Amino acid sequence: MYRFKEYTVIAEGKTAGAEMEKVIAVCSELYPKGKKTFDKEILTRPEIKLFLSLAKKPFSVAGLKINNKADAEKLKKIFFDFGKVINQKTTGNIDAGAGQSKPEVSKFWTEITEKKKDTSKADIMIGRNKVSVKAPVAQIMSGKKKETKATVLAAAEASGLQKSIQKALFAEVDKFVESSETNSKKINVGALKKMTAKQAKESGNAHVKELVDNQDASKQQIINVFKDAFKDEKFAYAFAREAMTGSEKFGGEGGNDIGEATHYLIWDYSLRKLRYTPIDKKLIGETAKKMKPEPSMKSASFVRKTKGEEGYRFFQAFRAEVKTVLGKMDEVEEEANEQVELHRRMLTEGYINEKRFLDTVKKIYTTAKNKIVGLAKKLMEKIVAIAKKAKEVIQKGIKETLEMFEIDISRVKVNTEVRFKV
Repeated sequence: MYRFKEYTVIAEGKTAGAEMEKVIAVCSELYPKGKKTFDKEILTRPEIKLFLSLAKKPFSVAGLKINNKADAEKLKKIFFDFGKVINQKTTGNIDAGAGQSKPEVSKFWTEITEKKKDTSKADIMIGRNKVSVKAPVAQIMSGKKKETKATVLAAAEASGLQKSIQKALFAEVDKFVESSETNSKKINVGALKKMTAKQAKESGNAHVKELVDNQDASKQQIINVFKDAFKDEKFAYAFAREAMTGSEKFGGEGGNDIGEATHYLIWDYSLRKLRYTPIDKKLIGETAKKMKPEPSMKSASFVRKTKGEEGYRFFQAFRAEVKTVLGKMDEVEEEANEQVELHRRMLTEGYINEKRFLDTVKKIYTTAKNKIVGLAKKLMEKIVAIAKKAKEVIQKGIKETLEMFEIDISRVKVNTEVRFKV
């Protein structure tokens, strides 16, 4: 009825808890053979010997020795009773080889973690069920930065978090564009950088100044939109589900779903109790409340691998356009001032009269103002185009959106240690 694959036992870095899947397989294999055969073979198995050498309190077998007759009898009874519980709680062949494998992960997971394969979420197979073996107090997932980041992004997509924040992000983009409109006909760029908000308003240049001054504030507001959205209960549920099952990690495009866990088998330190349960909504919901993921974010500069997309980052593109246009405005102003100074020298030296000088200066500054107004309009057009692209990216998915706004999930505070009822 039960099946147990052969494997190499490596003691280095092992714990008794990590060896439980093998203990389960051995006990379930031997129990149907009857107590006589069970008692004869159980303590001879290398998996059991390794487990006993590692077992410490609160394990009921801690300190018991195989070479002590009284201890040996106690051990046989504990393991036999454990085999009985396993037989009662489960149906189907048990294969402990699943946890030894490293299936392919999804394309999404590879992109985030740079891994092509990873350790299976399923430790054993019970029939066709892919089972994760857990202690009463267990780590649900790895705390590694890239792994956690991938879990956050997968949960965000799965929970519909992206849709929930679209409206808020669109509002921020629109606000940003609206505040960028410039209707001033008199723009002194050199002075603009030194102006107070009041002076800029009085001169008609408040909007352009706002562009420059409010970059960081706008980015922080966008970061806050994401932080608020990540408090969503649906997201917490999706985070727990991904951490427990690996549904996107192994079941997503390009992955091998053999690594995805569908059930939990939770053992007790006494080896008298066992909980075998599907990873259903109730279990995930209970776990989600205990995990409490709290992602924090920071501003960051991303480098896309895809060619031709470097300019799609909202703030980088925005800064580039503002810097370019303001620089061109400076050049226009400087050129106008040089021409005026040239004609001033001509006036002083008597080459032109005062009327001609004044007429020429008027033309120079009129031309300069028209150029500057034209540049301001072009700046607005560019920002509108960038905003349009930003909205397109927002609709694609949360990963693309975070990159667009140069936001990095630097760390996620999450309680990965969860206590289960057995």
